Amino acid sequence: MFALKTFPSPNCHEFINSGMERCKYCSITIDPQVANAAVELQDKINRSCNEASLSRNLAGAMWVGFFLRFVPFVGLVGSVINADRLHCCTRMAHLLAD
Repeated sequence: MFALKTFPSPNCHEFINSGMERCKYCSITIDPQVANAAVELQDKINRSCNEASLSRNLAGAMWVGFFLRFVPFVGLVGSVINADRLHCCTRMAHLLAD
């Protein structure tokens, strides 16, 4: 199965298919060897961009995971503060009742 790949034209830098003999934008003749080399280079660039994007996304997910680990402690601290307030209020109520 023949898969068409794209690469930038050497003259106008518009992306064209590897199967084209002539650029449809600037009408320059495309050498098949130059087209194959350009396709390989473009594939390498695309893989590098994909890997960089994955690294960026994983770095963002790392921060989300870092901050989510504190979520249980937020509830614990809130319950301790509320329990202290409740204890203080009940003590005050007993003092006022006496």
